Amino acid sequence: MQTHDVQIDGDLVRKRFIDGKPGGAEREWRALQLLAEHAPGLAPSPVEYGTDLVVMSRIEGTPLFLLPAVPEKELVEAVDRLHSAVPRQVLDQVPQRLWPVERIRDQLLAWAGRWQPKNELADQAVREGARWLSGWEPGERGVRPVFGASDGNTANFLWDGVRVRIVDFEESGRSDRATEVAEMAEHVSCWVHGESEVCFELDSAEERRLLECRRLFALLWVFLLKDEGPRNPPGTFMRAVGRALDRLGRPGRGPSSNGAESNGVLLTCGNSLRNTIMGRRAQSPSMQVRPISVGFSAIATGAPSELAFGVFRLLGWQFSPRLADVGSATLYRADPTAFYGRLNTMIKTRVNIGLINDHWDDLLRVAGSLQTGKVRPAELFRYLTGGGTPTPIGRALIELGKLDRSVYLASYFNDELLRRRVNTQLNRQEARHTLARKIFHGQKGELRQKYKEGQEDQLGALGLMTNVCILWNTVYTARALEQIRAEGKKIATADIARLSPLGFEWLNFLGRYNFSLPETVREGNFRPLRIPGQH
Repeated sequence: MQTHDVQIDGDLVRKRFIDGKPGGAEREWRALQLLAEHAPGLAPSPVEYGTDLVVMSRIEGTPLFLLPAVPEKELVEAVDRLHSAVPRQVLDQVPQRLWPVERIRDQLLAWAGRWQPKNELADQAVREGARWLSGWEPGERGVRPVFGASDGNTANFLWDGVRVRIVDFEESGRSDRATEVAEMAEHVSCWVHGESEVCFELDSAEERRLLECRRLFALLWVFLLKDEGPRNPPGTFMRAVGRALDRLGRPGRGPSSNGAESNGVLLTCGNSLRNTIMGRRAQSPSMQVRPISVGFSAIATGAPSELAFGVFRLLGWQFSPRLADVGSATLYRADPTAFYGRLNTMIKTRVNIGLINDHWDDLLRVAGSLQTGKVRPAELFRYLTGGGTPTPIGRALIELGKLDRSVYLASYFNDELLRRRVNTQLNRQEARHTLARKIFHGQKGELRQKYKEGQEDQLGALGLMTNVCILWNTVYTARALEQIRAEGKKIATADIARLSPLGFEWLNFLGRYNFSLPETVREGNFRPLRIPGQH
């Protein structure tokens, strides 16, 4: 339902509220004023306020759901800034968000009481959800007061090529961090076209509240999507049903005791390995970095290893290779009686579920060994493959990988955006390799040190110089964009999104190296930008 009408007039945006929602304009205006004072630049600037009308400055950018890849770091920075912007003494005077979790709970219970049977799974999700909601009291545990936009729609997060900024505050107010993160994680725009890894810092109490609120918002989307319209792809409602059932714990499996959920969302405790992989460490055991959703690992391969799919799934990751022989790929089924529509005749090979069950405890030990760093992945793969004859644990892991590979293939076939994201990430990796190869031009790019330590020194130096080039490109590209804007010229957001810090045409890798700094740089200033056509 349309809640407002937006008119763009040059550098101004006029937002008129047309749905009669009480207080929408007031909440929007209050949010813009607060953020203009405490987080300038994060949101539009307030210009004029009238009855059901808010006039604000226009900010340029591309909604996140239109991007081939989400700028995770900048998104987290924007949300963190929003949550921490308003001082506590000011925040205490701000009214609550329009829909607190208690109000959502009560509304869902009312809707559940009027639910008309739809299909077996949807009806089951509503029944199980109502049973849980009837006994759920949110309480104050895990509540870290923040100022929240209270709308997880990725259309409200705009990327201008440098930073993420936020619009649409008609439901904003005083909230808590776990609720706001949960609403974003479960919003249909965050998963309908695929997921990206986004990490926020939460303590253990907030993590518990996050899981409960994700369950709440997953159920909310079951009701909001029950009458599917043209805005979302066909099947979105049943995907929402599946997510709700996963949050509730499907019958026969029960809620996951460690928080890992079947759709690939990882929220496990003691997540030291993932924090290391992502390059972020928690400051204390009570403040862990928690990923909202699974990250992507992309490699080019003609025969993706089912063992790799199994290991990634065991750790809560999604292995996402670019497939060279996708036309001849094999799909597997777990249930011999299941009907897969047009694919039914293609999915004939069964997965050995019994083998997975028999070695499940061993597989959990494998995951624990990897998470704690007790064993290196390369050593583990050598052991599990047994020189061409996999061990029993290796065979169980391969069977698990067959399941995950089949799910991935189905998504890969059906989702063009997923294919584009995998290709984009792989192209980035290859571009970095190209830059590194350009830097390592001596000795034909070969490691010539005889000893392991010497080879590691060479690789360490190569990584350092590659990062130096990337940083230099990033800084001076940003300065060039600022200069162009200062001259009054407009830059298309789509053009900015295609800029890469991995170029090297302007870098000279050959000749004599002079490490003396110009006076300007020694004083902490930047080098002057070159004017095109001048040397």
